[in-house]
Amino acid sequence: MSPLHRLFGIKEKPLNYICCSESEFRKKLKIERSRTHRNSHEFSLIVLKLKPLKLNDKTKEKMIQNLYSRIRDIDHIGWYDKNNIGIILPYTSTAGVDGFVRSILQSITDVKQDIKYISYKYPPDKKSITEYTAENVF
Repeated sequence: MSPLHRLFGIKEKPLNYICCSESEFRKKLKIERSRTHRNSHEFSLIVLKLKPLKLNDKTKEKMIQNLYSRIRDIDHIGWYDKNNIGIILPYTSTAGVDGFVRSILQSITDVKQDIKYISYKYPPDKKSITEYTAENVF
């Protein structure tokens, strides 16, 4: 453990703590929708489509660690479904999602050409769903 980790009480987290299960992620999504209705704010959901990728477990773990290093304490990463990772970004507008997606794609250079993201804004409007690929981000 590094001195900074000891000083600030930061612990390295295992992968199953970083990326929650599908059922746990659905619960977090439901909580965020409820919070949005109470407080009248918006949040964004990004779905990282992994099915077309031929990723081994080590590459998936590296990608999840990379995602985790770029999120805030209030954000959540989890399995959206069997083949897709979801990221909940509370208080994040469409412009904030654009910057986050650029940051992610720049950090995973080995597979970024095959990555597709779908972004949802909640509460939804006509422009609340956007699909991203490496080509239309850069």
